[in-house]
Amino acid sequence: FVHSIRGRWARNGGIEKAMPHPPRSQKAAAVVAATGVAWISSGSFHADGFSSLWQVQRPAQLIQSVEQRHGAHVQNTDRSRQLARAGCLQGCANLALASSFTIGAGALLTGLTRKNTSRRRCGISSEQRVRAAVSASKGSVETFMIQGNVDVATLSMACAGISGYMDLSTIVFFSLGVSEQTIASAAGGALGLHGACPVFMVDCYGIVGYDNKGKKNVELMEEGRGKEYGGVGGKGGQGVVVVAFRGPAYKATIDPQQVAETGESHMLVCNGGAAYEPAKEGAVYGGMAKKCFVMDSNTGTVREISSFAVSGAVTSAVSTFAGDAAEAAKVAVASMPNEAKEVKAAGYFPCYMRGINKYGTDGVECAEFAKNGMNSIRLFGMFAHGELGPPEGSLLVGGADVGGSIEQTPLSKHSMVSILALLQEA
Repeated sequence: FVHSIRGRWARNGGIEKAMPHPPRSQKAAAVVAATGVAWISSGSFHADGFSSLWQVQRPAQLIQSVEQRHGAHVQNTDRSRQLARAGCLQGCANLALASSFTIGAGALLTGLTRKNTSRRRCGISSEQRVRAAVSASKGSVETFMIQGNVDVATLSMACAGISGYMDLSTIVFFSLGVSEQTIASAAGGALGLHGACPVFMVDCYGIVGYDNKGKKNVELMEEGRGKEYGGVGGKGGQGVVVVAFRGPAYKATIDPQQVAETGESHMLVCNGGAAYEPAKEGAVYGGMAKKCFVMDSNTGTVREISSFAVSGAVTSAVSTFAGDAAEAAKVAVASMPNEAKEVKAAGYFPCYMRGINKYGTDGVECAEFAKNGMNSIRLFGMFAHGELGPPEGSLLVGGADVGGSIEQTPLSKHSMVSILALLQEA
């Protein structure tokens, strides 16, 4: 209230300038707030009640020391105790009533008088927002990376957008330095993602994803990772890559030791000791991580699993390469059918002895991808300790080898290679 009165004047370079009058909604809220404060201070919450409340809430030993010091003046009879308690309760009731009246009335007046600026600012009506939230996708991937000290609040806010989709099929969190408990608290809290679709968490050696702030794909490697094999070692960092698979084209398989679903592509993620078998059809891309977890769809509790897969009935181009990333990107992009829709996301699973351990710096292959037809494509994935994909040098489009040299659906565990999977929008 004081700010609303004095805030009309601001000192700028020693010269006072008159500021514009506050909106009517602010005036109304300020008047109501001032009325409530004045009502409290006028005697409704009287001194006896406040004094009694203070004495009742103090620790017993503190009250005892005061009584010993002023015994003649504070000897309490049953009647005085009853009066003190009554005064205290009356004071609390008056305070709660005044606060509720002040806050509620102020909010009501503000809500009734304020202008709906958000709708005009964005140019989108609430009806359009609802339509966008419930619009179904046949098959698409939305992904982004959150860097830094990721806590529950940060992750919840970042994932609030995807929680509004009605067509979620699977959500995967690739994590570096962020515990599964933190992720589960965000995904299973107010967002309730575990009740909408399967939710997986992966503890990684390093992660790759699209940073919305930097507007580019970013690599983060666990600190010192790779030194055990003679590499320079990762620089460290923390972050989470969020991958939301949308639409009926994507289906998850939980811990079956194999890819059970059909599809043209299958993202397979396992822990170090997991067994795996080739898919019945389609191309596999993925790798070996430290640990994998899944959230219970009913309780939201987390349990460790050996592997999971996300199968997609969408056109894809999956390649395994050990050489030049630029050439791999060119070939993969050129192999996609002309009639295919724009590719917006791609899975990327390099060995952790690539990246900084091969090039001496982070982000080399991500930059090469961007220069060779993948500038608008968001990467998602992790640095693996064992990469899962087609044989080295092969390229599978729509689940079939474009070279015609692979007789059966392949799945190989590699070392020192990168797996790239372009996924079209269905």
